[in-house]
Amino acid sequence: MQNDVSRRIFPLCDIIEATGKGKLRYKEEVFMQIMLLSHEEVAKIAERMYSDSIRQKVESKENIGKMVIIDIGSGDYEVDKNGLHAANRLSEKHPDARLYGIRIGYNVAASLGGVMERVCE
Repeated sequence: MQNDVSRRIFPLCDIIEATGKGKLRYKEEVFMQIMLLSHEEVAKIAERMYSDSIRQKVESKENIGKMVIIDIGSGDYEVDKNGLHAANRLSEKHPDARLYGIRIGYNVAASLGGVMERVCE
């Protein structure tokens, strides 16, 4: 079930890809909506993008433990052992991106003195 936030964002993203005419206006609309999202809304959208399409592309034995950084506006993502490096590469492509990081194969991105639990396949 889609939440209200994803219903507001994703149809506009589809319009950007589908049409060349008026493209700039739609990009501005999407950009403004994305910039106004709370951290919780960004997380929900990114986690849905990850589970719906990105996970099956990146979750392999050699990527377990690496970070995937997702730009929720463009749908682009980068994988790197160091999440900051991946975020920097995405920021070069999309300077105003709203980014969200997920550690591949784990339930948390980082742990301070705790234990990171491996997500079962």
